[in-house]
Amino acid sequence: MSMIKAGAVCAAVLGLGLLTACTQEQQNQIKRDIQNWTGTNGVLEVYAGDKVVKRF
Repeated sequence: MSMIKAGAVCAAVLGLGLLTACTQEQQNQIKRDIQNWTGTNGVLEVYAGDKVVKRF
């Protein structure tokens, strides 16, 4: 396993561990915060004026 993949796996496990340690209300708050940035479809769009310049 490459170093980048190992780091990504560790980050995912750590994130999952943190979410499971949260109460249901804290998990809901995190979800709402993420949706405020990405919308309901999970896509983050960066605009420059009226044009989309980056979509994640």
